[in-house]
Amino acid sequence: MLQQLRKSAGTWMVKALMLLLVASFATWGIGDYLGGGGEQVVAEVGGQEIPTASFQDEYRQRLAAAQRQFGGRLDADQAKAIGLPEEVLKQQINTILLERVAQQMNLRAPDDVVRALILQDPAFTSQEGEFDRLKFQDFLVRSGLSEDMFVDLLRGEVRGQAIARTVTAGELPAPESLTSAVVDYVGTRRRVAYLIVDKQSVPAPEEPAPSELQAYYNAHPDDYTAPELRSVSWISLSPAGLRDRIEISEETLRAAYEDRQDSLNVPPTRTVRQVAAFDEETARAVSEAVAQGASLEAAAQQAGAAPPVALDPLTRADLADLLGDEVATAAFERSEPGILPAMESPLAWHVVEVTEVKDGSAPSFEAAREQLADTLAQEAAIDRLYTLANEVEDLIAGGARLKEIGETIGLPVQSHDGIDASGRDIDGNPVDPVPGLATLRRELWRMEAGGEPETFENDNAEGFTVVQLDAVSPPRLRSFEEVEDRVRADWTDSRRAELAMQEAEALARDISGGTDMQDVAAGSGLAVSEPAPFTRFGDGARLPWGQPMMEKLFAAPAGEVVTGSIANGSAVVARIEEVLPVERNEAAEQLQARLSERWSDGFRQDLTGAFLEGLAGRVGVTINQQELDRAI
Repeated sequence: MLQQLRKSAGTWMVKALMLLLVASFATWGIGDYLGGGGEQVVAEVGGQEIPTASFQDEYRQRLAAAQRQFGGRLDADQAKAIGLPEEVLKQQINTILLERVAQQMNLRAPDDVVRALILQDPAFTSQEGEFDRLKFQDFLVRSGLSEDMFVDLLRGEVRGQAIARTVTAGELPAPESLTSAVVDYVGTRRRVAYLIVDKQSVPAPEEPAPSELQAYYNAHPDDYTAPELRSVSWISLSPAGLRDRIEISEETLRAAYEDRQDSLNVPPTRTVRQVAAFDEETARAVSEAVAQGASLEAAAQQAGAAPPVALDPLTRADLADLLGDEVATAAFERSEPGILPAMESPLAWHVVEVTEVKDGSAPSFEAAREQLADTLAQEAAIDRLYTLANEVEDLIAGGARLKEIGETIGLPVQSHDGIDASGRDIDGNPVDPVPGLATLRRELWRMEAGGEPETFENDNAEGFTVVQLDAVSPPRLRSFEEVEDRVRADWTDSRRAELAMQEAEALARDISGGTDMQDVAAGSGLAVSEPAPFTRFGDGARLPWGQPMMEKLFAAPAGEVVTGSIANGSAVVARIEEVLPVERNEAAEQLQARLSERWSDGFRQDLTGAFLEGLAGRVGVTINQQELDRAI
């Protein structure tokens, strides 16, 4: 229903203000709104049951809609993780609570209001703005609703909106001082000058002592811990992999040639250009101008018609679908290019020029042999694929391991020793453990070593992969000897960063002491950069530092010098040249208006949430968590 009805109250003050209103509804009762009669229920609202079946119907629709939104990449576990089941149930509970209020207040949603909402919904209107019943019916089919069910839902929506508007009636403005302060915070700018001390430019540190390397290794165990690794084996079942095993006999090829003449034959086509006009007078003016020697472009321009539009080569049926049967018949009666007389279709008048004529052809058996052989082999491979998939499932059910499965069906077993949760091998190199099966990366961490093989559909939906988790190697701290070279490199890099920061701090002291920044930079062989003024969010400026340095810059007054690190570990010295207030331009005013609107909406959500929360507390809401978990 309303987005705001899905949110809980945000303030205790609002809850307290709503108690008197809620109290008046505490003893209401209505009939079996969602049914009962011994069914399993996921919740009760003041004695009214929400049957499991009702919840599941709504949940399936919401899950399907979410999957379409995410391109099909949302499974049931992910939906549960983001709280979709609770969201759906909360919406159903709120619907019952609002229905109680509506019945007590004798609220009605008049037929003409409901009818107008349906007729004016953009989802159900044509390009001309008229109600399109086909779109409406298509929506009902896709939603799994009858027309009566949809109308009932819409009536409830109308009543709910009326109650919500009543609860939040009146102005709820956000304080201007608050929105103005936020705009000032967001829009305040700094103009700075800075220089970078590259850690690679500082003198190389002395060779570390063995004890220093050991201490560094001990202080950074996470950097040298090998992650959990999983070894996997698989068998690929795909049409392409089975294609070479398929042999098509001469007899089968010839029979297919006879049976598939219609698909093998190349139909005749016409390539055309057309000028479309909304009235006969314009179309005939174009036609007469062409007859007198004008080009189709010139004729269209003289008659005030749209320029010609070229169409790709079309069969007779396709041309009839586009321009009508009369135009298609005339075009295909022509054996050479030329202009057709002006003709009318159900949508417009047309002046058509046939620019290319291609006759149909029927290939000989020899010419079609290769195409037929590929097509039949592909079809046979697909049939064999599903036969193999069923055979594999039977073998798995019988306790077969992957090696036995491969030997039985005659396909090779492939393997990869060691992949971590991020899809990298033990050396940190990215790997694709099973080509064409990206979902395995997630599924692999669900499987158990020694468990039975599992079959997954490939990402491209062209085949299956049978996967077996062979072994799990737990995380382990690599020995110092294994990673000594890495430790040495990391220690050296860290030490260079420290030396760069020490130099940067020394330069900062010189600048703060009054030495000109340009002179300081020149004395160290560095360059001073002066970017355009920027806000604390960067405004797209290519600044070398991250948020910690940005916070230092915006916490310091004009004239102060600050130091920090940049992404590669080098050091930066920056002086705040000027603190610039927010520019009170149109963009700032629009931002303040949006903030005010959002906070006003938030206040309304708090009020509505407090009303529903209080009403639920007085009426009584019980959720059967065990049944809810079972239902999804």
